[in-house]
Amino acid sequence: MGTDIQEELQAINAKIDMILAAVNDLLGRKRARAETKKARKEKLSPLTEEEIKEHEKRFVQLFDQWMEGHELEVQTELEKFDAEQIRRFADANNLNVTSKMSVQKVLRLISARFREKRQLQVGIRGS
Repeated sequence: MGTDIQEELQAINAKIDMILAAVNDLLGRKRARAETKKARKEKLSPLTEEEIKEHEKRFVQLFDQWMEGHELEVQTELEKFDAEQIRRFADANNLNVTSKMSVQKVLRLISARFREKRQLQVGIRGS
């Protein structure tokens, strides 16, 4: 009878060891995920003058394409940008964007700016 109890205790201890190993593994993975997420969220450096000029030049090119009637091509090209790129592009062109803003909202802001710019150009020509 004593050996039966000891065998059961050993089996229970083995199961406890397996559970502890699984918990430690999960904690390790959770910490690793948290660290990678934190590393990704590190603040990006501010835009340099060169980056701003590049983005402004690209904005003018896209606007000219848009004015020529290639709205879908411009939209497709803008949608190719990843979230951080499109935010930096918009920021360089004096659009009020935040790091939490969705890509779709940033795209709407850019489209609105294109429409505003068109209205200004049409208004100047019409005067």
